[in-house]
Amino acid sequence: MFVANQFLTTNTSSYKINDNFEELLLALKIQSTKQMLRMMLLLNRHYNN
Repeated sequence: MFVANQFLTTNTSSYKINDNFEELLLALKIQSTKQMLRMMLLLNRHYNN
C-alpha cells in the first residue's frame, strides 16, 4: 500500500489519482469504524438484556 502511494506521489500527473486514493482509504477506515461500533452496540445490548 505504501509503495503504491509513493509511486503515485512521485508522478506529478498522478496527483489527482493520489487524492482520490487518499479519500478512498479514509472512506474505508470510516466504514470499518462504523461497522466496529455497530458490532459493539449489538454486543452491549445482547449482554445487558
